[in-house]
Amino acid sequence: MEVKSNGSTQKVEFNSSTSGSASIQTSASEVEIKTSCGWVKVKDGAKVTIKDGCIKVE
Repeated sequence: MEVKSNGSTQKVEFNSSTSGSASIQTSASEVEIKTSCGWVKVKDGAKVTIKDGCIKVE
């Protein structure tokens, strides 16, 4: 997955058969994450679930 924050892009990888977490260090209160289902905006402190390559914000 790609994560856009403050104009820069970082890549984050997850293994499909495991659970895990990732933190993106940024001063932005919102980031955009590109998944196989498109771009999703996620705000600071949001809990997200990734299933079948798509993000659900809770």
